[in-house]
Amino acid sequence: MRRLSYNAVCGIVLACLMTGLIASFFFVRRLRPREFKRELSAINALYAKGDYKRCIIAYENLASRYNMRCMTLYYNLGNAYYLAGNLGRAILYYRKAQVLAPRDRQVADNLRIAQAEAKVTIRPEQSETAHSFGGRLVQLFSLFEGVAASLTFRWLLVVSVVLAVFLGQRRRWFVRLSIALAVLFYLSVGATVYKAYVQESSREAVVLGGFATVRTKPDRNGPTTEVLLEGTTIEIKFRRDGWCQVALGNGKVGWVEESVLGEI
Repeated sequence: MRRLSYNAVCGIVLACLMTGLIASFFFVRRLRPREFKRELSAINALYAKGDYKRCIIAYENLASRYNMRCMTLYYNLGNAYYLAGNLGRAILYYRKAQVLAPRDRQVADNLRIAQAEAKVTIRPEQSETAHSFGGRLVQLFSLFEGVAASLTFRWLLVVSVVLAVFLGQRRRWFVRLSIALAVLFYLSVGATVYKAYVQESSREAVVLGGFATVRTKPDRNGPTTEVLLEGTTIEIKFRRDGWCQVALGNGKVGWVEESVLGEI
């Protein structure tokens, strides 16, 4: 087999890296269109002036038109609702922001402040999902971070394999590096897929009104088992005809009208 020159190998590696960067650029650009960024910046300027009621309308309109998840949008929307005195929706959007940035201290601190004023916690009593390995894994990183890590390890693996094939003298080192990167790639892909599964299978919602009545059946005339305060987070098990079957975290299950809940 004819060995390529050093310049040829560098050219191949550079081409692989450029391909990865271009693919990542278009991936991120598709997630965040330029128009979305421009409108978000304009609303953030309005937010900085303290016009929170107009900000709320503008943020909600922006989120509905683009159908896009954005940590900054959710965080500022949570702040605007908090300053407007709507604790339920403030907690909802802080939780949405926390899903996208699970290690952000400002989001966590503002969430605790809002919950303290509403006299609620994220879960009144921890559910089985929170105690499971998947529940703890979900709290470590965001789904976007998992995808970004998988893409990074993939392109580093491609470069390492190319070097292992065409560089004869140090091939052994690049083979070992390729094996390590392959393990990291598959671990990151597996963790990301599992996180997506856990998030999809564990739906949570926040009580938006002054309170939510939990009933034994999906009927307004059904017996009441519990009353939940505004800002309480519950797990949705099932939906039917405008009602949600919810798990309360203490082992009890009941029905709540869907209109008084905001899904995280």
